[in-house]
Amino acid sequence: QAQDTLRLYLRNVTDFEQIEQEKRFLFRLLHLTLDEAFDEGMKVLLFEFQKILECDGIGLFVQKPNGEKQCLGSWKHFTEKIDDPREDFRRWPPERWKNLIDYLKNLPLVETLSLGGIYIPSMEEVLSDELLINGPVVPSSFSLYRSWAFFPIGNGEIPGYLVFADRSSRRWISRELDFMQEVASVFPIAFHPISSRNVPSISEETVFATPFIGMVWTQDGRIVKTNAWISRILGYEPESLIGKSFLDFVDVEYHSKLIQLQTQAFSPDKEFESIKVQIWTKEGKLRPVLLTVEIFEKEPVVQALWYLLEYAEKPDPRQELLHTKKMETLGILAGGIILDFNNFLSCILGYSSLLSEEFPKDSPHYQDFQEIVKATEKAIELTSRLIACAQGSSYIVSDLDVNPLVNEVASILSKLYGKDLLIRVELDPELYRIHGDASQIQQAILELALNAKDAMPNGGKIVFQTRNCTLTESDMMTRRGYPPGKYIQIIVSDTGYGMTAELKRQLVEGEGDSSMGEKQNGIGLSLVRQIIQKHRGFVSVFSEKGKGTVVKLFFPIGERKLRKVEEVFAGEMKKGKGNVLLVEEKKVIRKTGLRMLQRYGYGVIEAENGAEALEIYKKRMRDIHLVILDTGIPGMDINHVLDQFYRLNPDVKILASVGIGETELVEQKLHQPVKGFIQKPYHLRRLLHSVRTALYG
Repeated sequence: QAQDTLRLYLRNVTDFEQIEQEKRFLFRLLHLTLDEAFDEGMKVLLFEFQKILECDGIGLFVQKPNGEKQCLGSWKHFTEKIDDPREDFRRWPPERWKNLIDYLKNLPLVETLSLGGIYIPSMEEVLSDELLINGPVVPSSFSLYRSWAFFPIGNGEIPGYLVFADRSSRRWISRELDFMQEVASVFPIAFHPISSRNVPSISEETVFATPFIGMVWTQDGRIVKTNAWISRILGYEPESLIGKSFLDFVDVEYHSKLIQLQTQAFSPDKEFESIKVQIWTKEGKLRPVLLTVEIFEKEPVVQALWYLLEYAEKPDPRQELLHTKKMETLGILAGGIILDFNNFLSCILGYSSLLSEEFPKDSPHYQDFQEIVKATEKAIELTSRLIACAQGSSYIVSDLDVNPLVNEVASILSKLYGKDLLIRVELDPELYRIHGDASQIQQAILELALNAKDAMPNGGKIVFQTRNCTLTESDMMTRRGYPPGKYIQIIVSDTGYGMTAELKRQLVEGEGDSSMGEKQNGIGLSLVRQIIQKHRGFVSVFSEKGKGTVVKLFFPIGERKLRKVEEVFAGEMKKGKGNVLLVEEKKVIRKTGLRMLQRYGYGVIEAENGAEALEIYKKRMRDIHLVILDTGIPGMDINHVLDQFYRLNPDVKILASVGIGETELVEQKLHQPVKGFIQKPYHLRRLLHSVRTALYG
């Protein structure tokens, strides 16, 4: 666990460093100008960009304001020997790229992005033979790269494209595509020389229209122009900022740093530098930003253009590790408390079921004890699921009713978020039973519910539903490869802002980035899909932007037919005879089982572990008619113990004692046959029925 925690932490640091690289790159782009070193400077920037994204190919194909066409880039794995110049897309003019992109954006498997960009995860799948014959000329050199992304420069304001390619099969995640688009949108700044950037001539459609970077133009420290980013971050209307001192919006702690940065910017041989500051919003809150400045004129007034980027503080690794350690310790303590609590509940269940048999069924005391038994069994089920979750084990139920699981999740949400959310539950009382892990299925329902809650920050409605359904050969889901048959549906719907295409793909197909933004629980959705796959089920999603999402979980119905517990153990309780070797590690459970068996005529010999049980059996095997063997004793190899019992007596009768939800797992693990399974904690009727069946059939 410690290694996993450390690895996760290091990955987070890597992500943080990549974001920092991206921000530094944007600042350098803002400082790039059309001078004699433009080509070399742009090549350096493209190379840095390629390193940040770890892509194999990058190209800038643009027509400058003076009409000159330029092709810059870096393309790994590209052969230099090309007979046909049309094959060399590295030299294509912008109009050639436009023709190709206009054609590609209408094809299947091509993802259209905002602001005119397109993304192709697999060019090989898009470029069919028919396209190569009937479509525009697509050079065979395109097959060198699998993934492609194309973005118009400045959202189409300048003729040209920024192009990316990669040979690997990995998908670019949303944040990477957003960053590519951000850079493409601010490229026009590089084509406006600093000398021409005075307030009247700055194009509102180019520099100040950049949506990802804040810009403030000042004269002698007073604001004369801002862009929409500044208004959005500070919360002021643009007109209300004009004429105010820029320093008034910066926390006083950083004033000296700001003045020092501006002083350094006066130097002709200045180097690029940015500082971290806190700015005040209209609501009186501080926002961290990265800040840099460009000085254009010193006399008669200081003309300055300030650039701002949002900044997230890097987490302190010591605090992160300390928090992780605290949570680990808390988890261990909680797990121990739950185990102890479960043992106490086992004692209550055993003795209450024992006492209930002392009264006739028409006695009011009998019903009182039955209510205690039912409540205790419910509590034990809950704690057993918690234990399974804490230990990373399974809680498998052969005839699982998911309606109570849905009710519990709805109840939790109502208690936590009842003021903001309207929770409605519509459950089918005739819902089929399934074979599944109750803990995992409830976790899947909870993850969907939390995801729905996050999609409604201002409140809304969540509806939980269950229903039976049958898929035939002609149904759409069957045609997609899911087997026909009987299923149950668990449906979670909300009135939130809807799922992104990437989140839907992640939930249904298991693809995409797990570190989603937009307040969506991406990791939780991946977990939901894993749980569904383990149960041989599938997911369908319907989502419409601004109207909400409907997620349907399909679980197949097991073929196993089981009788209800009440039917199996109803009837008169009869006394038995014979000696039972009761092997149980937990004293409270062992003593409860001993009292039950002795009360109904059986002799009981106790053993705490496998070694002690084998020693007793060697000496008294002729007197022992049945062994009840705890399969979960710590440090005991259950198969080794079974082998030793059968070596001593091939006809030994063994009843395996298992925890709630462990029967199937233990049955798969055993190498030797047993007479049956008895579930702990012991319920009197179930215990006596299992013992009688094992002894007499």
